[in-house]
Amino acid sequence: MEYPFKDKIKQRADKRPITIVQLGSIIGKSDRWIHMIKSIDDVTLDMINKISTALEFDFLADYNFWLKSNNMPMITQWHDPPVEYKKKSKDVTVTFGIRGERTKIALHMAEILSAIQTQVETYGMEVV
Repeated sequence: MEYPFKDKIKQRADKRPITIVQLGSIIGKSDRWIHMIKSIDDVTLDMINKISTALEFDFLADYNFWLKSNNMPMITQWHDPPVEYKKKSKDVTVTFGIRGERTKIALHMAEILSAIQTQVETYGMEVV
């Protein structure tokens, strides 16, 4: 048995009255995002708070009441899980530009690139 979060959102929206499209606009999400909610566990604490504010209903308190009514342990501390970032890439590519007179750039480009190459290699990197 699972807390009927999506159904409760629809009920509260109808009671308010507010459409799911309007709710999405208020919370910064699409109506499709709201329709795709499967569980309260799929939604961040921040987003639950935004939905609660928009619908003027405390979903967290209601969820705890539901847990208690179903003989399940209540939640005493609310927090979002830590964000998982992608692993750092080993290689990074940097792009830059050179601005100046066309003739000077054309005349000195080989020297400029050679100087950059030498300097980059001193730090164990390469020009590609």
